[in-house]
Amino acid sequence: MTARDFPQLTQFLGGWFHQDWADEGHATAADVVHAYLRDESPKVVRGTILEIEKLLALRLPPTQMRRLLGDDLGCAYDPTLEGKTFRAWLREVHGVLRKSQSKI
Repeated sequence: MTARDFPQLTQFLGGWFHQDWADEGHATAADVVHAYLRDESPKVVRGTILEIEKLLALRLPPTQMRRLLGDDLGCAYDPTLEGKTFRAWLREVHGVLRKSQSKI
């Protein structure tokens, strides 16, 4: 699995959770997710939701998940620093994104 397999997720994780995400006025990772929802179209968000589901279905071991998200998809956020696994964090993000879609 590479970034080519997850174009929407690469844009979301690499573009929104880049190395300076905290310097752009986002106090938390949740703030970034909410900014993403404000700025992106429902169609793009739906694509991201589907790709998160695809990724979670792979059931990658934690080290592979970290490598894929960080190295391949460009995510500079590390949920383990807050006591969460990458899988658990992605499930949380998925829930927030899905909930936003139900309001449309």
